[in-house]
Amino acid sequence: MSLLAKSLSALMWGSAGTFTKLIIQLGSQVFLARLLGPEQYGIFAIGVIVIGFANFIGDFGISYGLIQKKTVSDEDIRYVLGWQLLLGGLMAALLVVCARPIAEFFNEPSAIWVIKALATVCVANSLTSVSMNLLKRSLDYKSLHIAQVLGHFIGYIFVGIPMALLGFGVASLVAAWIVQALMQLALMYHVVRHPVLPTLKHAEGRAMLIYGRNVLGANLTNWGLANIDRVFIGKRFSVADIGLYSTAYNLLYNGTSALLGLIQSIAFSASSRVQEDISAQRNVFLGVSGSSLVFIGPLFAALAIISDTFVLALYGDKWRAAADIFSPIALAMPLFVLLGLAAPMLWIRGKGKLEGLLNLPLLCVWSLAAYFASSFSPHIVAWTVLLLYFLRAALLIAVAARALQLGLLSYFRACMPGAVLSLIVMVPLGYVDFTLRDIWLSSFGCLLVDGLAALLLWGLGFRLIYGSLHPSVKQVLNGFSSRLPAWLVFLIFGNSSNTK
Repeated sequence: MSLLAKSLSALMWGSAGTFTKLIIQLGSQVFLARLLGPEQYGIFAIGVIVIGFANFIGDFGISYGLIQKKTVSDEDIRYVLGWQLLLGGLMAALLVVCARPIAEFFNEPSAIWVIKALATVCVANSLTSVSMNLLKRSLDYKSLHIAQVLGHFIGYIFVGIPMALLGFGVASLVAAWIVQALMQLALMYHVVRHPVLPTLKHAEGRAMLIYGRNVLGANLTNWGLANIDRVFIGKRFSVADIGLYSTAYNLLYNGTSALLGLIQSIAFSASSRVQEDISAQRNVFLGVSGSSLVFIGPLFAALAIISDTFVLALYGDKWRAAADIFSPIALAMPLFVLLGLAAPMLWIRGKGKLEGLLNLPLLCVWSLAAYFASSFSPHIVAWTVLLLYFLRAALLIAVAARALQLGLLSYFRACMPGAVLSLIVMVPLGYVDFTLRDIWLSSFGCLLVDGLAALLLWGLGFRLIYGSLHPSVKQVLNGFSSRLPAWLVFLIFGNSSNTK
C-alpha cells in the first residue's frame, strides 16, 4: 500500500474513531453534568488541571521520538518505557505528597483526595504513551481508536454514570477516568505487544532524551497556554464558577484536540518520510490547513452564534451561565486548529525549538492578560483567551511559513475560503436561532432546527466558495472524497468535489 493510500486509510479510520469517541464522550459528559451540576464538576476540574500538568511531565515527550525514527528497535522501546515509568511514577508520588497545598491554593479542601486518587492516571498514561505512539507510527488508527472508544465507554458508561446515579458525586468522575486510563493501557498493549523490560541505558539514549526534552519544553508551555486561565479562575472564583468555565472550555477543547491530534499525527508521519522535499511539505501544510478550516470553521462559528440554545438544550438551566463562556471559546477553536497544524511543520523542518521559544514570551503575556481579566468575570477571561489565540496563531503560522519558504499570501489564499464559508453559515444561522427562540419553548427543538439550517447553509456556501479553493486544498478534498461512498460524496460536496 502506498504512503498516500495508507495515510488516507488512517485518516478514514481515525475520523470514524474520533467521531465515535466524541459522540460517546459528549453523551456521557452531558448526562453526568446534568446529574452532578457545576459544583461537583468544579472540584473535578481542579484535579484535571493538576493531573494535566503532571501528565505532561510524566509523558516527557521521549515516546514521540518513536514516530519520527526511521527504524525502531526493541532497545529503543525498552529505553523509552524505562523513562516513561520512572517519570510517571515520580509525578504520581509528588501529587500524593503535594495534594494538600495544591488544594489549599484553590481554596477547596475537598480536592485533596481527588488529586491523590487521580495520581494513578499519571502512571497509566505514561505507560500507554509507548503503545500509543507505536500505533501512530504504523498508522494503525483503527486499533488506536477502538482502544480509546472502549476505554471511554467502559470508564464512563459502565462505571461513571452508575456511580453518579447512586449518589457518589465527584467520585463517579474520578473512578471513570481511572478505569478509562487503565483500560486504554491494557487494550493498546494487547495490540502492540512491545517489550516490557525497561532500561535507562541505551547507545542512542542521549539523542532520544534531547528530542524528548525539546518536546517536553513545547508541551509544558502549551499546557500553560491552555490552562493558565483556568488556574486563575479556580483561584479567584467559586468552585461552581470553575465548573461552569471548565465544562464549557473542555467540551470544545477536548473534542478539537482529539481531531487535531489525529490530523497532526497523520501529517507528521507522512511528512517525516519526505523530509527533503520542501515543496511537498508546503503543499501538505496548505492543503491540510485550508481543508480543515472548510469543515471546522463553520462548525465552531455555528456553535458560537447559538451558544445559549446549545448549552440549554444539552446541559439544562443550571448551566445557563456557561453560554457566555462558550461563545468566545468556540470562536477560538479554529485558530487552535490552525496553529496546531503549523507546529508539526517546524519539527519536520528541524526547527522545533522555535515553538518553545515563541511560546515562552506568549505564556508571559497570556498569564498577565488572564490574571487581569480574572479580576472581572469568567466570561471576560474567555474573550481574552480568544484574542490571545489569535495572537498565538498569527505568530506560529508566520514562523512555520518562513521555515517552509512559503509566502503568507499563499497561506491566506488557502484559508480564506474556509473563513468566508464560516461567515456564510454564522450570520444567517444567528437570525434563524433568534427567531426560533422567540416562538419556540423547547431549546432542544430549536437546536435541531438550527443544526439542519447550519447543514443547509454549509452545503450552499461550499458550492459558492469551491471555485476559490487553493489547488492543494482541492487535492486533499478530492483524495478524501475518493474514499467515501458516492451518495455520501454527493450529500456532502455535491458535484463540486469532482471538479478538477
